[in-house]
Amino acid sequence: EAYTSGVISKSSAIRIRLASETPSTHSLNEPLKDPLFSFTPSVKGKAYWTDERTIEFKPDEYLSPGQLYTVHFNLGKASEVPDDFSTFIFNVQAIKPAFQVLETALKAEGNSKEKMILYGSIETADIESSESIEKMLAVRYLDNTPVIKWEHNENARTHRFSIEDIKRSSNASNLQLQWDGSPLGLKKNGSKEIEIPAIGDFKVLNIRAIQEMENYVLVQFSEAIATGQQLNGLITVSQQSDLSYSIDGSEVKLYIPESFEGNYT
Repeated sequence: EAYTSGVISKSSAIRIRLASETPSTHSLNEPLKDPLFSFTPSVKGKAYWTDERTIEFKPDEYLSPGQLYTVHFNLGKASEVPDDFSTFIFNVQAIKPAFQVLETALKAEGNSKEKMILYGSIETADIESSESIEKMLAVRYLDNTPVIKWEHNENARTHRFSIEDIKRSSNASNLQLQWDGSPLGLKKNGSKEIEIPAIGDFKVLNIRAIQEMENYVLVQFSEAIATGQQLNGLITVSQQSDLSYSIDGSEVKLYIPESFEGNYT
């Protein structure tokens, strides 16, 4: 009735769901002594019945990234079928490794006018170990190597990072992010320079349209905005008259009552 196919995670199990229950009874969630699966190239693992119609093969180790596998399932041992259909053959391929580095926000550290925090994330195409991700990223600022703090979610394939205590100086300076994909077996590297404003340089750092549960324009400043500051008339969005806003440190959110569509000033 259904089976695992196409491009899958290297951590995925291989499942077969039969169109009807098998005539014999099976012990659920116990490894089968009689192998029903074989792979080309070979894969070591164990097969289990998870219910009366579903059998699952769990590899002992991760599949090889990018590898195409041919799977032979001995259908004749699991159900009564004509000899011509005794072996069911299909293909799966493990996801090829890939990643992207996203710099999401440069914010003032609390109400400080002298320190900033950079937030970002590394998103991967497939599940990757936290240890490998941490080896990929390096940072340099004013001949120093600031500490990178991590918040990992391997299953969601998202690894968030923050760089705190970025001290502003009397002149604008650049913080450099560098990444190297070799811990994932990739020949991919790159870097990005992020300008850290000088002390006393009050400016807009970034403006983004966010479409989530609520639609809003995110305006990021180099310094914190007073929570009691009235922004009516100071920040406007074209085609929008009914705006509400919130202030969170150096970020201002302008809430739009309708979905974004088209160009706005």
